[in-house]
Amino acid sequence: MNDNILIIDSEPDVEKALESVLKDRGFPCRKSVTAQEAIRLMKQVHFKMAFMNAHLPDMKGAELARRLKSIDPSINIVVVSGSVPQEGENPALRMDKALFDACIFKPYLNKAIQDAVDAFM
Repeated sequence: MNDNILIIDSEPDVEKALESVLKDRGFPCRKSVTAQEAIRLMKQVHFKMAFMNAHLPDMKGAELARRLKSIDPSINIVVVSGSVPQEGENPALRMDKALFDACIFKPYLNKAIQDAVDAFM
């Protein structure tokens, strides 16, 4: 079974924190700081799951998710966003469920990352 996880985030601290949590759980990770690099990696390696920032320097998160799903429709994508929902707003309504399987808001707890992995791996 392939348990590779792709981390796509242009913020090095976030990228390192995600990698640390996932590697502690025994999951092999690859990292990308740009959408273009993530697309290239997806064409080379099968990833079961991706954690990605909603805003990358070279592409919007929704467009990247569309491209990743076009390469492998089975990939589970968790968007990690610094945009906190407004009071009373349902975060699930803000994400396109056809593209994203879950959403985690920064600052996140390690448990949120572990729960996402448990749900999709």
